[in-house]
Amino acid sequence: MTSELTANTIERILEWRAHNQPDREAIRVEISPTAAAWGNRYGHIQYRDLHQRSKQIAMRLMQNLRSDVTELSPRVMIAQSPGIEFVASFFGCLYAGAIAVPVQPPRGIADGGELLDQRWPNIIGNCQPSVVLTSSDLFDAVRLATPSAIQVIATDDNESFDDATDCVIADRQMSDIAFLQYTSGSTGNAKGVQVTFGNLRHNLEQIRDRFEMTPESRGVIWLPHYHDMGLIGGILAPIATGFPVLLMSPSSLVRKPFRWLEAISEYGGTISGGPNFAYDLATRNI
Repeated sequence: MTSELTANTIERILEWRAHNQPDREAIRVEISPTAAAWGNRYGHIQYRDLHQRSKQIAMRLMQNLRSDVTELSPRVMIAQSPGIEFVASFFGCLYAGAIAVPVQPPRGIADGGELLDQRWPNIIGNCQPSVVLTSSDLFDAVRLATPSAIQVIATDDNESFDDATDCVIADRQMSDIAFLQYTSGSTGNAKGVQVTFGNLRHNLEQIRDRFEMTPESRGVIWLPHYHDMGLIGGILAPIATGFPVLLMSPSSLVRKPFRWLEAISEYGGTISGGPNFAYDLATRNI
């Protein structure tokens, strides 16, 4: 995070980069993990296009949230796989003045239609979202698991998205809530933590300094994108500091740990990491 951007909220930093570093790569993601050639496994997006996609999602959100005039800070759940659409959806929420709620998509529906993952209704009941953002491949499961009164939108349904030229990004203060961070729920009901823009800025500054991040860094991250390390350390810190990051899915690491080390080597990664089990898994399998 350069000195001239220190006072800005994270979505204003992305906007600044889109205008001042439009062609610089922001995110690289797996699109075909099993492709023979390493270069064919990944797609990427630049700051300009990420900003534009975020504005399109913000416009769609503002159109759907406009009728709820009593809700000053509407919550919007984001249930998507790791990738460009998730990052754009997260920033789209911030652009629209909503509180982002990144969550793991519902993990299964029984033959009789019963939801197997009880974390999902617990989180919905706790945060009371106005909208759920998802993707086409997850839409049916998310729609089935979500109360009918809550609108579900597939952000990759591009036909329903208008031009975002006139999108006005909401002004946010450091005391405003940026997103809700939910615990895993492995030992009880998932609990939400309110993360303000001020909290986020302080955390990003600490991560930047401790990891010695610079615009010349390159990140490689496979950690869950809806939890702290994957979201803040793996996605937002690179955007705040101004360097590109390659996003992998946790399942990609579990299936073939070598892909993690290969990605670091091929992408020229300078910053990566994970819990101890990931290193144990790599040493046992490689």
